[in-house]
Amino acid sequence: MNTSTTNLTQEIAEKIKVALPQAQVTVTDPMQDGAHLEALIICPSFSGQNRIQRHRQVYAALGDAFTTNLHALKITTKAPEEIQ
Repeated sequence: MNTSTTNLTQEIAEKIKVALPQAQVTVTDPMQDGAHLEALIICPSFSGQNRIQRHRQVYAALGDAFTTNLHALKITTKAPEEIQ
């Protein structure tokens, strides 16, 4: 993983953490191309919400992140009770 990819994954993770401070956020670059990232967000505020409501919170947190080299972001959201 190159430096710009590392910076982008960190930037995405930080944007989500600022908006959802209780969240555990992991952002990875499985294709190692800096354009197709995956994010796992585990947050207590997701309890009782459907997937669309959760994803809206994440997209609101990301703001203008897609104006960079980011092409796709696979988002997985979980409430803590959904993790085994």
